[in-house]
Amino acid sequence: MILPQHEVHWKIAHCPTRRIKENEYRISIELKDKKRQYSCISFEDLFKLIQRIQVDKRTFYEHISRGDAVKFYLDFEYYQIPENSIVDNQKALLSIRKLFVTMMRLLIQIDSISEDDMIILESSSCEKRSYHIIFDNEHVRFIDTDSLHLFIREVIRYILLNTLRHKCVDNRNCLINNINDDITLPELMEMFERIRLECFGCIKCKIGQIEFPVNDVSNLFVYNRNHHLVPCIDLNVYSAEQDFRMFMCTKMGEVRPLLKYTSREENDQYRSVEGTIITEETTILMMKDMLQRSLITAPATEENVYVNREILYEWMKLVNLKKCSDTKRYVHTVPKDRKRSYHGNITDINVLNDEESYVEKWVKEYLTNIESPGIIHSINTGRNGRLILCNIRNMNTCKNFHEDYYNDSTIYLNIKEKQFSIRCNRVPCKNKRWIWKDMF
Repeated sequence: MILPQHEVHWKIAHCPTRRIKENEYRISIELKDKKRQYSCISFEDLFKLIQRIQVDKRTFYEHISRGDAVKFYLDFEYYQIPENSIVDNQKALLSIRKLFVTMMRLLIQIDSISEDDMIILESSSCEKRSYHIIFDNEHVRFIDTDSLHLFIREVIRYILLNTLRHKCVDNRNCLINNINDDITLPELMEMFERIRLECFGCIKCKIGQIEFPVNDVSNLFVYNRNHHLVPCIDLNVYSAEQDFRMFMCTKMGEVRPLLKYTSREENDQYRSVEGTIITEETTILMMKDMLQRSLITAPATEENVYVNREILYEWMKLVNLKKCSDTKRYVHTVPKDRKRSYHGNITDINVLNDEESYVEKWVKEYLTNIESPGIIHSINTGRNGRLILCNIRNMNTCKNFHEDYYNDSTIYLNIKEKQFSIRCNRVPCKNKRWIWKDMF
């Protein structure tokens, strides 16, 4: 066993709640039969664990739970098949970094955001290019993975809309007649496939307010093994319960650890430095620092900005993006019969029904009236349809001190009876009896 038997669990629900103040993280361990075990471990113990285990057995993932605030992160990958031979992966990485840093500046209006905040980790092989990109800025977090998914999806939709409308596109009259502001991402992908090769040669043109080069757009889309054009950014890594591979760790059955990516320019710079001595102690400190910076659920500062859907909708207005039919509201629950779209990496997200929308409005007014800093991060209807659950991040109405996390609560609403109840989600508060109040 990698960890003592009493510290590992077969289900994430049985894993202890992490304590932010103790710098703890939930981790997932991949086993030979593709099953997972879970544990909660401090950062210091995690680093020691990674140090003493050989690479092929270092199959650790950071577990991102339903209510976790997260750093910006994405998974950039594509297979090295003949259709993708034209893709310049280094140029694509630089383009992604520039694109999303520019969009983040517009999103939260913070001057301290820099391209140096972007960490790039690589785990490529002869068959596949694979990179993790993480935005490590202590002042910025997304309220949940749904909000981050919406942001990344809309950035992709933004560059496709503007590329299809730019002046150099052949047969552009035919294309523009079919383009509405609320067109969905899968529909845009089908149109872009017709002109992708032409865009590689469009060197001088730039699109949108951010003046993003058109020929760089083409490097952000690749063909999968089914010969369908997809974004090189995997949009399937933002589920409610997500495992994301850690720095220096590999997948089971492979020896392909995630390591810091070094561009050709950086390699040239290192070669030009003579007489530099890097000790073993320095190397260990550098590895430890990179592991800490690359953790997605690392706590932020008190001055942190939480990006939620309201902030995202304001940003969409700023860049002249209209909501399309599949991005009106994002919630954690996904219908069991939901099918993946034709484009592999692109999936549809469920929207709030009328009762849930009513609850959202009522809860916002309630939080304002009680002067709570809480932010709604998900709304779900209970299994029997009687109750609607509204989960609140940082509600701060619980009088008890909890070491494990800042106060998260759930407001339960019975629309038919016009009643509601508030429960703190931390032990022992969540075990107390229910107290119902009238909504009006």
